[in-house]
Amino acid sequence: MNEWGTAPGLICEENNKTYILLPGPPMELEPMFNKYVFPYLKERSSTVLVSKTVKIMGIGEAMAEEMVKDLIKSQNPTLAPYDAKGWRSSF
Repeated sequence: MNEWGTAPGLICEENNKTYILLPGPPMELEPMFNKYVFPYLKERSSTVLVSKTVKIMGIGEAMAEEMVKDLIKSQNPTLAPYDAKGWRSSF
């Protein structure tokens, strides 16, 4: 069910696997994730889920990556850099 737009979302469990399909537009994806997916994952995991967004402005993407390259290589925490209005990373 998508209360925020027309693209559907889905959580499907089959053959001991879970598939989570979400709409692409952030205005639909983010509230759907927060309302349905995050509680679903939290209920099924004993692991603590923590997320933090770091916004970097005023420097190039290569310099920003250089500053956090050790974190990018690590497994805990994981770091996923991606472009959004500026350079944005979540970990």
